[in-house]
Amino acid sequence: MKKIIITLMGLFALVACGEDVSQSQTPELNKVVPGTDPKATSDSGGVKPFTSVNGYDSPWDINNVVPVQHYFQCHLFSQQGVYTRVTPYIGLAYYDGANDGTYNGVNLAGGYPNLYAGGNEYGNYIAANPIVLTGTSSTHELAVFSDWVTPQANDHCPVIPSVYQYPYNPEPIFFDLVNNNMVKPAALGLPPITPPPSATPQEVQLLKDFGKVMYYKIEFGSNPTVFTDTFYVLGLQDDSGDAIQNSLSVTDTFGGDLYWHISSREIIVDPTTVANPDFVVSGGDMPTAVGSFRARTFYLDGFVRLYIE
Repeated sequence: MKKIIITLMGLFALVACGEDVSQSQTPELNKVVPGTDPKATSDSGGVKPFTSVNGYDSPWDINNVVPVQHYFQCHLFSQQGVYTRVTPYIGLAYYDGANDGTYNGVNLAGGYPNLYAGGNEYGNYIAANPIVLTGTSSTHELAVFSDWVTPQANDHCPVIPSVYQYPYNPEPIFFDLVNNNMVKPAALGLPPITPPPSATPQEVQLLKDFGKVMYYKIEFGSNPTVFTDTFYVLGLQDDSGDAIQNSLSVTDTFGGDLYWHISSREIIVDPTTVANPDFVVSGGDMPTAVGSFRARTFYLDGFVRLYIE
């Protein structure tokens, strides 16, 4: 399976991220998007604070719950005519001290059937709407983050609509957990899909405040409605194991063992334990019927990034 690379992109000029990222795939944001300069607001943009240990940088920190920004980059359609569809899977980002059915004072037994499936607060994920990354409708380079101007600027995870339009997200697209049958961008006019169960209003609100993209489903095809190959990657992968410190004694729905970082309380998946047969580690090969690709996820300049090439 080829590799897909998702990357978090700063709201200012993007730079090449490592020698394996080609010049043509380097984002060309050469100026700060108005109203999104991470330096304009203290602790904004996910630039600081963030967990930083050997091999793992992350913007998730329970002590500083700021908006987390996401950036997708994929040029396979313009270069090879390959359609790529990405579906985020979102769950709770932090360990609250116990797996007792009450998360930060919220009783999950009422109104949280997806997040509290199997009697576990952790390891259950809800699929957001799929996003097709093509040169059409400006989604081959797509930045997804909460509105920095309106009161929802404090949204930790962008699961509710934002009215802030900008060149790298003109619709704008967000991680829609309720209408997750609707394929984005809407400008493509693609038919709805049959999705996994959608989130309840209560789950949307909780994930808005404490959510994290845990996995991405990545699909490839030669047709925007027919995808022949499917892979899964972590939303952000700890390559060194240094951030995997304390076991939750919980295995998630993809078969991955969950840990939490002692300082940030961020929940982290051990990639060596994921049992899903379609799972690929960040940077791993993904051979498909339409070509061989790679995906890489990492954190840089305030954005959690997914690069697919």
